Amino acid sequence: MLTKKHDRLVGTYFDKAAVTFDTFYDGKRSRFMRWVDKKFRSDMFERFRLTFGALDSLEGSTVLDIGCGSGPYVVEAARRGARQVTGLDMAPGMIALATQRADAAGLCEKCRFTLGNFPQDAPQGQFDYAIVMGVTDYVPDTAAFLRAVAKLVKRRAVLSFPSKHWFRTPVRKMRY
Repeated sequence: MLTKKHDRLVGTYFDKAAVTFDTFYDGKRSRFMRWVDKKFRSDMFERFRLTFGALDSLEGSTVLDIGCGSGPYVVEAARRGARQVTGLDMAPGMIALATQRADAAGLCEKCRFTLGNFPQDAPQGQFDYAIVMGVTDYVPDTAAFLRAVAKLVKRRAVLSFPSKHWFRTPVRKMRY
Protein backbone atom coordinates (compact mmCIF):
# COMPACT_ATOMS: atom_id res chain seq x y z
CA MET A 1 0.00 0.00 0.00
CA LEU A 2 2.68 2.45 0.97
CA THR A 3 5.82 2.98 -0.98
CA LYS A 4 9.01 1.74 0.64
CA LYS A 5 10.43 5.27 0.70
CA HIS A 6 7.25 6.59 2.36
CA ASP A 7 7.32 3.74 4.91
CA ARG A 8 10.93 4.50 5.72
CA LEU A 9 10.31 8.23 6.17
CA VAL A 10 7.26 7.82 8.42
CA GLY A 11 8.80 4.95 10.37
CA THR A 12 12.07 6.84 10.88
CA TYR A 13 10.28 9.98 12.03
CA PHE A 14 8.16 8.13 14.62
CA ASP A 15 11.09 6.00 15.75
CA LYS A 16 13.10 9.16 16.49
CA ALA A 17 10.11 10.94 18.06
CA ALA A 18 8.87 7.96 20.09
CA VAL A 19 9.91 9.09 23.57
CA THR A 20 8.80 12.71 23.04
CA PHE A 21 5.51 11.61 21.47
CA ASP A 22 4.84 9.22 24.36
CA THR A 23 5.03 12.00 26.96
CA PHE A 24 1.84 13.45 25.46
CA TYR A 25 -0.28 10.56 26.74
CA ASP A 26 1.23 10.39 30.19
CA GLY A 27 1.27 14.12 30.93
CA LYS A 28 5.05 14.04 31.44
CA ARG A 29 5.58 17.27 29.56
CA SER A 30 6.48 20.66 30.95
CA ARG A 31 3.69 22.92 32.18
CA PHE A 32 3.98 24.98 28.97
CA MET A 33 3.77 21.92 26.69
CA ARG A 34 0.75 20.60 28.63
CA TRP A 35 -0.91 23.97 27.97
CA VAL A 36 0.00 23.71 24.26
CA ASP A 37 -1.41 20.16 24.14
CA LYS A 38 -4.63 21.19 25.86
CA LYS A 39 -5.03 24.23 23.62
CA PHE A 40 -3.99 22.78 20.25
CA ARG A 41 -4.10 18.99 20.57
CA SER A 42 -7.16 18.38 22.71
CA ASP A 43 -8.62 16.44 19.78
CA MET A 44 -6.21 13.59 20.60
CA PHE A 45 -7.70 13.22 24.09
CA GLU A 46 -11.20 13.48 22.66
CA ARG A 47 -10.37 10.84 20.04
CA PHE A 48 -9.26 8.46 22.82
CA ARG A 49 -12.51 9.02 24.73
CA LEU A 50 -14.67 8.65 21.62
CA THR A 51 -12.88 5.47 20.53
CA PHE A 52 -13.71 3.58 23.68
CA GLY A 53 -17.20 5.05 23.73
CA ALA A 54 -17.78 3.61 20.24
CA LEU A 55 -16.65 0.10 21.12
CA ASP A 56 -18.96 -2.48 22.62
CA SER A 57 -17.91 -4.29 25.75
CA LEU A 58 -14.43 -5.59 25.07
CA GLU A 59 -14.78 -8.43 27.57
CA GLY A 60 -13.23 -11.57 26.08
CA SER A 61 -12.65 -9.96 22.67
CA THR A 62 -9.67 -9.67 20.36
CA VAL A 63 -8.45 -6.24 19.27
CA LEU A 64 -5.98 -5.10 16.62
CA ASP A 65 -4.47 -1.63 17.01
CA ILE A 66 -2.97 -0.60 13.67
CA GLY A 67 -0.32 2.06 14.22
CA CYS A 68 -0.34 1.41 17.96
CA GLY A 69 2.42 3.89 18.71
CA SER A 70 3.46 3.75 22.35
CA GLY A 71 0.45 1.59 23.22
CA PRO A 72 -2.08 3.72 25.13
CA TYR A 73 -5.04 2.24 23.20
CA VAL A 74 -3.64 -1.29 23.48
CA VAL A 75 -3.32 -1.07 27.25
CA GLU A 76 -6.74 0.57 27.65
CA ALA A 77 -8.39 -2.19 25.58
CA ALA A 78 -6.69 -4.81 27.77
CA ARG A 79 -7.83 -2.95 30.92
CA ARG A 80 -11.38 -3.03 29.58
CA GLY A 81 -11.33 -6.82 29.40
CA ALA A 82 -10.08 -7.71 25.93
CA ARG A 83 -8.69 -11.24 25.93
CA GLN A 84 -5.94 -10.40 23.45
CA VAL A 85 -4.80 -7.05 22.04
CA THR A 86 -2.30 -6.89 19.21
CA GLY A 87 -0.46 -3.68 18.40
CA LEU A 88 1.19 -3.16 15.02
CA ASP A 89 3.57 -0.28 14.36
CA MET A 90 6.41 0.48 11.93
CA ALA A 91 8.62 2.27 14.47
CA PRO A 92 10.83 0.07 16.68
CA GLY A 93 10.97 2.79 19.34
CA MET A 94 7.18 2.86 19.56
CA ILE A 95 6.99 -0.93 19.90
CA ALA A 96 9.56 -0.77 22.72
CA LEU A 97 7.53 1.90 24.55
CA ALA A 98 4.28 0.00 24.02
CA THR A 99 5.83 -3.15 25.45
CA GLN A 100 7.06 -1.19 28.48
CA ARG A 101 3.60 0.38 28.94
CA ALA A 102 1.88 -3.04 28.88
CA ASP A 103 4.45 -4.47 31.29
CA ALA A 104 4.11 -1.50 33.69
CA ALA A 105 0.32 -1.97 33.67
CA GLY A 106 0.71 -5.69 34.43
CA LEU A 107 -1.04 -6.56 31.17
CA CYS A 108 1.79 -8.00 29.07
CA GLU A 109 0.11 -11.43 28.94
CA LYS A 110 -2.84 -9.87 27.09
CA CYS A 111 -0.78 -7.63 24.78
CA ARG A 112 1.29 -8.58 21.74
CA PHE A 113 3.28 -6.23 19.59
CA THR A 114 4.42 -6.62 16.00
CA LEU A 115 6.90 -4.43 14.20
CA GLY A 116 5.76 -3.83 10.65
CA ASN A 117 3.45 -2.13 8.19
CA PHE A 118 -0.21 -2.70 7.50
CA PRO A 119 -1.48 -4.71 5.70
CA GLN A 120 1.56 -6.74 4.65
CA ASP A 121 2.72 -7.42 8.23
CA ALA A 122 -0.72 -7.76 9.82
CA PRO A 123 -1.17 -10.75 12.10
CA GLN A 124 -3.06 -13.70 10.65
CA GLY A 125 -6.73 -14.27 11.45
CA GLN A 126 -9.60 -12.00 12.29
CA PHE A 127 -10.20 -9.69 15.21
CA ASP A 128 -13.40 -8.62 16.90
CA TYR A 129 -12.31 -4.98 16.77
CA ALA A 130 -9.72 -2.76 15.12
CA ILE A 131 -8.47 0.60 16.34
CA VAL A 132 -6.85 2.84 13.73
CA MET A 133 -5.99 6.23 15.20
CA GLY A 134 -3.80 8.78 13.47
CA VAL A 135 -2.73 6.33 10.77
CA THR A 136 -4.80 7.30 7.76
CA ASP A 137 -2.91 10.61 7.74
CA TYR A 138 0.00 8.67 6.20
CA VAL A 139 -1.85 6.29 3.85
CA PRO A 140 -1.65 7.17 0.15
CA ASP A 141 -4.41 4.71 -0.91
CA THR A 142 -7.07 5.02 1.77
CA ALA A 143 -9.65 2.89 -0.08
CA ALA A 144 -7.29 -0.09 -0.36
CA PHE A 145 -6.27 0.38 3.27
CA LEU A 146 -9.92 0.34 4.41
CA ARG A 147 -10.66 -2.82 2.39
CA ALA A 148 -7.73 -4.53 4.10
CA VAL A 149 -9.00 -3.44 7.54
CA ALA A 150 -12.52 -4.68 6.73
CA LYS A 151 -11.21 -8.16 5.91
CA LEU A 152 -9.73 -8.50 9.42
CA VAL A 153 -12.61 -7.21 11.54
CA LYS A 154 -15.64 -9.21 12.68
CA ARG A 155 -17.53 -6.58 14.72
CA ARG A 156 -16.32 -3.00 14.40
CA ALA A 157 -13.39 -0.84 13.43
CA VAL A 158 -12.92 2.63 14.89
CA LEU A 159 -10.82 4.92 12.72
CA SER A 160 -9.78 8.54 12.65
CA PHE A 161 -9.28 10.55 9.49
CA PRO A 162 -7.21 13.70 9.13
CA SER A 163 -8.93 17.02 8.83
CA LYS A 164 -7.64 19.88 6.78
CA HIS A 165 -6.05 22.41 9.09
CA TRP A 166 -4.48 25.65 7.90
CA PHE A 167 -1.33 25.04 9.97
CA ARG A 168 -1.05 21.33 10.80
CA THR A 169 -1.71 19.96 7.29
CA PRO A 170 1.26 21.67 5.56
CA VAL A 171 3.54 20.97 8.54
CA ARG A 172 2.65 17.25 8.44
CA LYS A 173 3.37 17.08 4.71
CA MET A 174 6.82 18.58 5.21
CA ARG A 175 7.60 16.57 8.34
CA TYR A 176 6.62 13.14 7.03
